[in-house]
Amino acid sequence: APKPVAKAASHRYVQVGIFSKPGLARSAAQRLANAGLPARMGKTTHNGQSYTSVVVGPFGTQSQLQSGMRAVRR
Repeated sequence: APKPVAKAASHRYVQVGIFSKPGLARSAAQRLANAGLPARMGKTTHNGQSYTSVVVGPFGTQSQLQSGMRAVRR
C-alpha cells in the first residue's frame, strides 16, 4: 500500500511574540531553542517604534506545524 503523503503546512512559522525590548526577545528565543525548537528573531517598526519578533520554524508539514504550536504553548 502506498504511504500517505504528508500535507504541506498551511503556514511555515509560528509567531511567539513581538517585543519592544530586544533583551526580552533574545531571552524568549533562547528558551525556545533550549526546548529544541528552531527559534528565529526579526525586526519590525510601527509608528516609528522598533520591535523584535520571535517565531519558530520553518515547518514543512501540517503535522510539524501543529507539533510546534503545541510546544510553544507549553
